[in-house]
Amino acid sequence: MDSIAKTQGLQQQGHFLEKPTRFGRKLQTIIAEALFISMFLVAFTDAREFNNRFDTGELVATEIAMKPTLPVSFRSVGKGYRSGVRAPLQVVARSQNEWTALWRQHISGDLNSRPPPAIDFEKEVVVALFLGERPTGGYDVQISRAEQTNDGLIIYYREKDPSPGGMVIQALTQPFHIVRIIGEVSSEVIFRRES
Repeated sequence: MDSIAKTQGLQQQGHFLEKPTRFGRKLQTIIAEALFISMFLVAFTDAREFNNRFDTGELVATEIAMKPTLPVSFRSVGKGYRSGVRAPLQVVARSQNEWTALWRQHISGDLNSRPPPAIDFEKEVVVALFLGERPTGGYDVQISRAEQTNDGLIIYYREKDPSPGGMVIQALTQPFHIVRIIGEVSSEVIFRRES
């Protein structure tokens, strides 16, 4: 009975845990706000520490570097400075018809036409780079390497301009490089210029 009397006495007195007074409600609000601010500060500190440890640029670079790349073999079909292709062109021929049409355009300025080099399109594709017409000699383009990645087949190439003040032929040129890629290429082909 003693405990029942004590409970009834506490209820009559209005104990602050059972029936909060104005002071009790204020105290609860202050504690809740302090807890919220503390949780926010902990999350903010953790986020800053994560950013300091892992620069997002490094994460992206690491992700790109982790993509598997496989070197792809290729052989030169033709390289030079005279072509019937007068506008810049990066092209892939995946069939005999495409190759024949490209070859005809390429040799359209020649007096004696010759057939296109034989390509086995079940095992190879043709990749060609044409710089287009240039006002003088001294310009060049070269396919330097090829890599297969998750994104597709990447063709790396270099362009060269004449040296300032250098002696060059004073005639129109159309630099080009044509290669055959060995192996089936069913993915997208991406051309990437190297410095």
